[in-house]
Amino acid sequence: MAQLTPLFVDEKTAASLFCMSRKEFCDLVRKGHLPPASTIGGLARWDVSELLQVVRGDKARPDGGIEL
Repeated sequence: MAQLTPLFVDEKTAASLFCMSRKEFCDLVRKGHLPPASTIGGLARWDVSELLQVVRGDKARPDGGIEL
């Protein structure tokens, strides 16, 4: 059976994708270095492809970004 790649992830999983704590991840989101969550069915979820674009430098950030 093929392994599914998630399209959206919760805060804990998003933080783990960056190998950081939830607090560190939330601080980067709050400061605008990482994109905010979308609300899907009342739940906060991060778009995995958008997070990858930020890390790869494909998505422009108004603050000039940070080095991860």
